[in-house]
Amino acid sequence: MVLIRLIKADKLLAEGIQKKFNLTNYQMLCLSWAIGLVMGIVIAILFF
Repeated sequence: MVLIRLIKADKLLAEGIQKKFNLTNYQMLCLSWAIGLVMGIVIAILFF
């Protein structure tokens, strides 16, 4: 039940960001990829 609410909240947040900055679905995909890449690099630097 908590997981479902978390997923819904995440979707609403992503849609809000997309509308606020007037981004297309492809731009959102690229943004999430870039954020994931940066987070992965930061985690790798911190732990290795």
